[in-house]
Amino acid sequence: MSNLKGLNTQLQRVMNEAKTLRAEMASKSENGTKEYEGLSDDRTKLAKLVDSAEGLKGQIEIEQKAAELETYAQQQPGQVEYVGSEPAGDTVIEQRKQKDGKLSLKAIFEDGVPGISEKQLGVISTKAYKDAFNQYLRKGIYGMESLGRGEIKTLQEGVDSQGGFLVPEEYLARIIQKLATPTRVAGYVTRLNTSRDALNIPKVNYTTDDLYTTGIRVTWTGEVPASSTAHRVTDPVFGNVRIPVHTSMLSMPITNDMVEDSAFPLVPWATGKFSETIDLLYDNMILNGSGIGQPAGILLNPDGTDQPAVVKSGDANLIKPDGLIALAYAVPEQYDENCRFVFNKTNTGKAIAQLKDGSNRYLFSSGDYGDAGLVNGRPKMLVGYPYAFSGFMPDIAANAFPVIFGDFGGYYLVNRIGFSVQVLRELYAETNQIVLLGRIRFGGQVAEPWKLKIQKIAA
Repeated sequence: MSNLKGLNTQLQRVMNEAKTLRAEMASKSENGTKEYEGLSDDRTKLAKLVDSAEGLKGQIEIEQKAAELETYAQQQPGQVEYVGSEPAGDTVIEQRKQKDGKLSLKAIFEDGVPGISEKQLGVISTKAYKDAFNQYLRKGIYGMESLGRGEIKTLQEGVDSQGGFLVPEEYLARIIQKLATPTRVAGYVTRLNTSRDALNIPKVNYTTDDLYTTGIRVTWTGEVPASSTAHRVTDPVFGNVRIPVHTSMLSMPITNDMVEDSAFPLVPWATGKFSETIDLLYDNMILNGSGIGQPAGILLNPDGTDQPAVVKSGDANLIKPDGLIALAYAVPEQYDENCRFVFNKTNTGKAIAQLKDGSNRYLFSSGDYGDAGLVNGRPKMLVGYPYAFSGFMPDIAANAFPVIFGDFGGYYLVNRIGFSVQVLRELYAETNQIVLLGRIRFGGQVAEPWKLKIQKIAA
């Protein structure tokens, strides 16, 4: 008890000194300018006194708690059972079992001095303490007087034995989440804009061969043509490609409490996720769009009218080297400049990488073979052409279409209204919510099917 009495005496002396100093500071401010000479030194001295007082207060609380526990243990023998302890940084967490079966925790420093009490552990884990601690950090020790009485009281409940305030558990301002699949395909297609609900593009209907673009041909008439129409050619037959524009929307409700209490910027995060979803939507629609209320994808109707032609793999269930070569050489040479393969990585890409020759050597290789297998990394070309992975491409299966090859500029993506996000605050105000509303209008379809070929898993 003598130690407790000495601590109280020291605390009283420090508080009297701090009180006197504050009175002197107030008097100097009233009699002179607000920023009188020596104000900074006085503030520093006051801060040290406050730190000292807080430290003494913490030690007093610990002494009082220790005395209470000692008295309790003497009066109630066998009521508290020691369970064990485990290290936690500079302290050891002791676990004791109460008579009612509940566990109590106490942090003990390595030198045996009690550390963070169970009460303090509970206090610094509360939201109120974290909010007060954040305010303290923003305003600093010189701004203690600007903290509310409730904030000061909350912080004092978490004072450690060395003075100052205990730091609450760290909360990293980020969120753990998966990465989205890469969105590469939308960057390969032809992008156009329109101011109407559809875009119409004139087209020359010519399908006779891949050499000429029209039916116009030269006729060798000689010096004197046999007739006035001997050199007459078939006139071009014109058609039209119509790409309708479709509207899509997405929304996400968020409570006002979530926005106010979130440790990271929730609304910007959600807006970013909206944009990410639209990027994924572009790739998905370019490949798999149904054409009903949405864009028509490349894989909508392979080998159909005005659609990319199909090249069979050569096996009813597998991807084959000869099939890939046949696919690459099915696109006419005038489109070679921008040709590439597109397939998914985890299924089709793996199957291609595992293709072997008659000597059991991998065909899809880059570099030499050694005792440990392939020496160099994954090659960047397939049959002499670049390739790209897309998670929206289908897997290998009978009658599936897992690989597309060609110039993806043959697909036209038409934008009417770019992606936008609205924050609706009034509509759901009575339910304490805001709604993020996203909207976009675009369309798309294959306009030049001769630039693309599709591999079909079939014999």
